[in-house]
Amino acid sequence: MRAGGCVTFLVRSKRKALLDEKGLCIETPQGNFSVQPRTVTSENLQPDYDLILLAPKSYDLDDAMQSLNGALDKGVALPFLNGVDHLEKLDAQLGRT
Repeated sequence: MRAGGCVTFLVRSKRKALLDEKGLCIETPQGNFSVQPRTVTSENLQPDYDLILLAPKSYDLDDAMQSLNGALDKGVALPFLNGVDHLEKLDAQLGRT
């Protein structure tokens, strides 16, 4: 985002409203800054993403995968989750590449 990359956050409606209003505060050892991130809800998600970083809590994985329906046309989902129990679910829902 700050470096010019095109990043979109898939969020729920209430979180979208909050981010749209207040922005996203980033804290780093090199200094803090705020950005106005591009956000989308599952209702408005289009299949035009090259890469989806998937990082929900394990209890929210099913809902997160449901939210991604139709988002991956030519892109790839890269999961960032603890353990390996989720891999079969992800393969079944999103395909294996």
